[in-house]
Amino acid sequence: MTTRYLLWLLLSTLACTGCTTSQYSWGNYEPALYKYYKTPSELETYAEQLAEVIAEGESAGRVPPGMYAEYGYILWVQGKADKAVVQFEREKQTWPESTHFMNLLIHNVTSSQRPMPQSKLLTPYPGGPRTRRRRSGGCQSGPQR
Repeated sequence: MTTRYLLWLLLSTLACTGCTTSQYSWGNYEPALYKYYKTPSELETYAEQLAEVIAEGESAGRVPPGMYAEYGYILWVQGKADKAVVQFEREKQTWPESTHFMNLLIHNVTSSQRPMPQSKLLTPYPGGPRTRRRRSGGCQSGPQR
């Protein structure tokens, strides 16, 4: 009895894991993002590839979460504020949980606040690398008085 039960459990597990499909249509997103990180000067190419991923996702009815927002941000960096607001609104309609963040981005776009310059987007510290460390007041090295 236990052998049959284990065999049934094994077969049902294999059957369930063998037919998984992606919930969203990511298209060429990962290679495009990697290429953009390697060569950030190719912003226009990255924007075109994001538009293609969105078009593929819309045709399948499975646009990934955050895709409209990322495309909108790239448009904003390019100076296309009107198109960026349209993408932020689409993200808000598709994913209602992003409403607060999208409203903040829309406010920033419409109030003429510019995003960070492209050169600072990829640095770990927006002000540049940290060179000096602050000494903590607690533990001091050296002789005690």
